[in-house]
Amino acid sequence: MIDGRPSATALLVALSVAREGTRHGLPPDSRVLADTALAAAGGFWRLSGWLARHAAGRALLHALESVALPGLAEHHCRRKAWLWQHLLTLPHDHRTIWLGVGFDALALALQTHRPDIACVETDHSDTLALRRRLIDAPHRNTEALHLPGDAERLLRLCRSAPATLITEGLLMYLPPRPLLRLLRHLSELPSPPRLLFSALQPSKCNGRGFAKPQPLRDSWLLRHGEPFRWRLPPERLSRLLQRSGYVVDAAWDGAGFGEYLIAASHRSLLAASGVVVGWNGQQPDEVAIPIGRRTASLSDTQAVKRRNTCW
Repeated sequence: MIDGRPSATALLVALSVAREGTRHGLPPDSRVLADTALAAAGGFWRLSGWLARHAAGRALLHALESVALPGLAEHHCRRKAWLWQHLLTLPHDHRTIWLGVGFDALALALQTHRPDIACVETDHSDTLALRRRLIDAPHRNTEALHLPGDAERLLRLCRSAPATLITEGLLMYLPPRPLLRLLRHLSELPSPPRLLFSALQPSKCNGRGFAKPQPLRDSWLLRHGEPFRWRLPPERLSRLLQRSGYVVDAAWDGAGFGEYLIAASHRSLLAASGVVVGWNGQQPDEVAIPIGRRTASLSDTQAVKRRNTCW
């Protein structure tokens, strides 16, 4: 991302929530924070937020989206709705660590519905500075943290107590090699955190959404310093997780939009409990992700990248 500015992709997700969050059953806090963030960001974002509050404006934004990336707002909100339902099933007195929290209000809503859940919110300092100005809650536990450079600080946070590490819509913007090292270090902690994150499917010529080669989208991301850096199909990603001792116990396939969500627990914690516990209340489009025998490696991501070009 560009230094001195909040994340453009975080603001884009906020715009999606402002447009369609209510329709997808997101907590009211989500729409309120999204509206406030867009207004505070100014310029194009302020105008877009104003349009999202009016029927004619929403129709105009929908028309623009249909040209640039059809279905984006719906995808963002369905992704958050799946995440929200699963957060409500967390164990009693649990702790969540949010990486790249952006202008998401699910952590705020979670502590309203589940006051026994502790939340730590982290993001790049510029995005977090705006978030702190918007949320009048001095007791909030927030920390400026930018991966991959602050990986050791993240490990200290995870080492202090068992937690679920939430990285929704973030990891695909980070270089893969440091992520693999971080995964290995997380798996070596005395109590490895549960992982809840999203990833991108490889591109294909007949794909939809994020799975479709889209020069306009990629140019916009590059201009804002937030390009996609890796993609991996869910089968290979599950094998890669297995290599570090993690077992996928729930997933959302993204309804064909090219981005999926995974929840994974470390085998040591599952063994300690004596059972493999999945999420409760599965959604209709939730799917099981198979875990094969072959172990994925970084070369798999490079191979996928080479195959992403359509001729």
